[in-house]
Amino acid sequence: MSDELFKITEFAKIASTNRKTLQYYDEIGLFPPAHVAENGYRYYSLLQLDRLALIAVLRDLGLPLREIKQYQERGSAEELEHLLETQSTKID
Repeated sequence: MSDELFKITEFAKIASTNRKTLQYYDEIGLFPPAHVAENGYRYYSLLQLDRLALIAVLRDLGLPLREIKQYQERGSAEELEHLLETQSTKID
């Protein structure tokens, strides 16, 4: 995959989301851009699409952004499994 960087609007289109979501995720520390230029412009890499897709799936399952962020900070497969099991129990 390319290491080309995309401006926030371009990346939002590629990721089928909107720039406000990306800005908010950056503000709360959930999904920072790959690079921030001196002028404050955010740039994203295609390599980040998987991480954003995981956030979207977890949100669709009803997990709060706070819990998703905590998972990402720990980042283990066991933690993800625990989150999914807990959410499954809540849904049932």
